[in-house]
Amino acid sequence: MSKASKKVYILNYGINNIKSLYSAFIKVDAKPTIINEWSDIKDSNYLVLPGVGAFSTGIDNLKRLGYYDEILNHKMKNKPLLGICLGMQMLFEESEEFGNHEGIGLIKGKVKMLPNDTDMKLPNVGWYSLKFEKDVANSNEIDNNAKFYFNHGYFCEPKEKNIVLSSSNYGKFKFCSSFRDGNIMGTQFHPEKSGTNGLNFLNFFINN
Repeated sequence: MSKASKKVYILNYGINNIKSLYSAFIKVDAKPTIINEWSDIKDSNYLVLPGVGAFSTGIDNLKRLGYYDEILNHKMKNKPLLGICLGMQMLFEESEEFGNHEGIGLIKGKVKMLPNDTDMKLPNVGWYSLKFEKDVANSNEIDNNAKFYFNHGYFCEPKEKNIVLSSSNYGKFKFCSSFRDGNIMGTQFHPEKSGTNGLNFLNFFINN
């Protein structure tokens, strides 16, 4: 299947960065579609769950709009799924953001607040490198010197460390900046705001 024939469905649930992500997938020769109804997920192949804002609001919106169960069904069909920033966090079992909240639970682990005992400011905003913990499978377009754009105050802590795709540093604190578990991927950074490096990562998602 060529890149141009790959259909990418971007989930719209009210607190996400749709336009720039849509444009980014156009630039990597995919065919993006914005999903505004839960029933449209059933025919999706590559599903992308973006997001900015609070964890609990994101989960509530997914449930209210009927997306929550369809995301679970998408996973059961073994189709590719990418969570970005809040979208990545909601794939985990729970978050401690403003109390304890249950996530979708596709990935075992918890979302925790970045430590405030460093010289860094919260939220963590800026461009940071990725250190790949796993082979990025036949992609010479992404290297450990590439920098990506982050904007977050919480991080994901997977229970299974072998799913960590890359890690990054907040001061001296090392955290999971992306993961891959079978067909499910997640990025704490925003590939759609990370220039050429971000486009390369989206290209990696739809081709590996």
